[in-house]
Amino acid sequence: MGIEQIAGALLNVSGVTSIVGARRAVAQLPQGTAMPAIVYDVVSTMPVITMNAASGPQLLISRVQVTALADNSDGVQTLLTAVMAAMNLKSGTYSGSVVASVVRDLRTQITKDNEAGVWYASQDFIVHWYE
Repeated sequence: MGIEQIAGALLNVSGVTSIVGARRAVAQLPQGTAMPAIVYDVVSTMPVITMNAASGPQLLISRVQVTALADNSDGVQTLLTAVMAAMNLKSGTYSGSVVASVVRDLRTQITKDNEAGVWYASQDFIVHWYE
């Protein structure tokens, strides 16, 4: 499995799904999706090179960005709080892959897109996982 499936599994918890239901998408929401919703995307993935080139599973580091969208800024904040609880400081097996750690990283300001009439903000997570 890949990092997109891992992120999807991490976000598939009642704290998130009770707010957005099935309105979760990789990279882009379908046109006309009701709010609130989340979009997650893999910004980058890099292998961790071992000094002795030992065989075994390859450790990778991925940056996953989760964007919360809602009708108002409070809705974005509520959703980002749920996303943080679902992902930050997690480890274990998700979607068949072993995850060593998930740690929050950068977060953007809550902003309104006046053309779309939606509020949004993003939270990045650094995921260490085995391929």
